[in-house]
Amino acid sequence: REAAERERLEQERLAREAAERESLEQERLAREAAEQERLERERLARERLRKERLERERQEHEKLAKQFQEYMEAFYKSS
Repeated sequence: REAAERERLEQERLAREAAERESLEQERLAREAAEQERLERERLARERLRKERLERERQEHEKLAKQFQEYMEAFYKSS
């Protein structure tokens, strides 16, 4: 009977250890997934900011080109 009790206790211990390992693995996977999501959000934010900067630069370039064109037209009309 003592051997059966020891065996039962050993099986319970092994089951607890397996459950703990599984729980730790699930926590690790959840942390990794959260980190990947955070990195993706940051990447998308950087990409959005880059596109916004490029658009501002394009608009500024167009504005300067238009001002230069108007200046040149005015210069040639006055000469």
